[in-house]
Amino acid sequence: MMIQEHKTDRHIQPKRLMLLILIPILLLAGGFGVYKIMAQDAYAAYNTYDETNKKEGTMEHFTEEKEDTYYLSFYYPKFDDKQLNELVQSYRSNNIQTKRKHDGMMYVAIDYASEKLFDQYVNLTFTQKIYNADQKQIDEIRNHYTYDTKQKKVLTLPDALRRDYISVVKKLAERFGIRKPSISQMQVQVGKKELHVYTDKETKGFSLPYQEYTKYIRLANRNIPSLYQKDAIIPAEQKVDPNKKMIAFTFDDGPHWRNTQIIMKEFEKYNGRATFFMLGQNVKDPTTGGDNTDIVRDMYKRGFEVGNHSWDHSMRIAASKSDAMSKAEVSDEIYRTQDAIFAACGADATMFRPPYGALNNNVRAVSTLDFALWDLDTLDWSNKNAGIITQNIMSNVHDGSVILLHDIHDFSRDAILQVLPKLEAQGYQFVSLSTLRKYKNEKLVNENVVIPASIK
Repeated sequence: MMIQEHKTDRHIQPKRLMLLILIPILLLAGGFGVYKIMAQDAYAAYNTYDETNKKEGTMEHFTEEKEDTYYLSFYYPKFDDKQLNELVQSYRSNNIQTKRKHDGMMYVAIDYASEKLFDQYVNLTFTQKIYNADQKQIDEIRNHYTYDTKQKKVLTLPDALRRDYISVVKKLAERFGIRKPSISQMQVQVGKKELHVYTDKETKGFSLPYQEYTKYIRLANRNIPSLYQKDAIIPAEQKVDPNKKMIAFTFDDGPHWRNTQIIMKEFEKYNGRATFFMLGQNVKDPTTGGDNTDIVRDMYKRGFEVGNHSWDHSMRIAASKSDAMSKAEVSDEIYRTQDAIFAACGADATMFRPPYGALNNNVRAVSTLDFALWDLDTLDWSNKNAGIITQNIMSNVHDGSVILLHDIHDFSRDAILQVLPKLEAQGYQFVSLSTLRKYKNEKLVNENVVIPASIK
C-alpha cells in the first residue's frame, strides 16, 4: 500500500503578514496615545501661560513629574544674553518649590512676564503657583528682577536708590503694612514712571514715583528723572599689581578750576589715580554761580575717585562746643555735597572726610558713608613750599600710606610734579583710597585711617 504524503502550504501572503504585524502595533500605539492624552488632560490646568506679557526672549517649556510626589510646569524665557540665561538658571536651581514639605501630590505651575524698558533694562517676573493634592492653590510666590544690559548686572536696591534711601524705604514699607523689612533682601524692578520695590517673602510691594523721589534715584538713564538723568559714565579702569607697593594720594577742598586738571594729568603719566575729597560749594554753588561740574565729570570718567568733604568746610560740623551743628544740619552738609557730586557725574562719593578730621556723635549718627582720614599729613597749607612738601612725603612715606594734600594750592600742585617721579622710581603705585582699601583695608581700619560708618 502506497502512502501518499501531503504537504500543506502555510505560506502567508505579504500583505496579510504586514497587516498582522501592524494591528498589535497600532493597538499599542493607540493605548499609549490614549494614556498620553489622559496624562496631558490631567495636567492641562497647570500647562497654561499668559500669551500677552512675554515681550523679551523666546519662550521655553519644561515639565517634570515625580510619581505621587509632584508635577512641575515651568515656562521660562531664553535670551541671547548669557548672564540673563544664568539668572534664569539660578532661579530654576534656587527658587522652585518642588522640595517643600507636603502630603500627597503637589502641583507647581510657573509662568513669567518679560519686557525691555528704555533700551537698557530687562524686567523679568516669575509667578509660581502651588497646588495641593486636591488641586487647591495653597501658595503664590513672585520673584522680580531687573537686568541692566549696559552694566551687565541684576539691579539691587543700592543700585537703584541713593542718598539716605534706607530710612525712606523703611517708612514706605511700614506705610504699606510690611513689618520689619529686610533691606538687603528686597527686590527692585524698573517701571516706566516709578521704581517698584518688593520684599523677599511677600508678593505685595510699593513704588517710588520718579518725579516725587528724584533726588533718591540712582538709575542712570535719560528717560528716568534723577539729579543726573543722563547715560551712565563707565570710568576708566586702572591696572594694579597687588604685589607691588601702593599709596593713596588724597586732595581736599577742591575741585580747583586749574590745579585739579593739572594734577590728574600728572598722575596719568604714571598710570596713577588719586582721590579728591571735594566741597559741595566748589562743585557747583547756586548762590555764587561757581560751576566745576565738568571737572568732576571728567575726573570720574578718567577713573579718579570722588569723595565728600562737606558743603563749605564749616568748623561747626564736628565741633564739640555748644554751637555744634544739629543732626539735621550735619545731614544737609553731607547730602547737599552728595547731590552736587552725583548731579555732575552720576556717581556718589562712598567716603566722607570730615573737616579737620574731627568726628562727633552727630556726624557719626547721620553719615551713611565711611569716614576717611589719613596717616601722612604734608602740612602743605602751613609750610606753603613745594620743596618742603616733597621732603615731608619722601621722609615719611611707606607702603599703604594715605597722604593728605589740598589741590586748591599752587604749591601743592607743584609738589606733585616733583614727588611723583621720585616715588615711581622707588616702586610705588599711585591708587585711589578705595583701591588701597581693596588690598589693605584691615590695616587701614585697625589704624583708624578709615572708619566704617557701621562703627558708631
